[in-house]
Amino acid sequence: MNCSAATQNILLAAHDKGIGAVWLGIYPREQRIKELKRVLKMPDHILPVSLIALGYSAVEKQPIDRFMKERVHFNTF
Repeated sequence: MNCSAATQNILLAAHDKGIGAVWLGIYPREQRIKELKRVLKMPDHILPVSLIALGYSAVEKQPIDRFMKERVHFNTF
């Protein structure tokens, strides 16, 4: 949970700086863990949880409004 919270904070900080960021889930997918550890030459005792890709967009996209009022419920369905 701490790593997930840290990842979220990094994403928020990147957004604040105008940097595009995407959270790439690694854990618990064993193949992803194994490949990332190989590529980054991580020691065996390190368990990667997430990978964050950072960069600047070549295209400015407008946000999409996905809010659906009918999916919001207050204390009942």
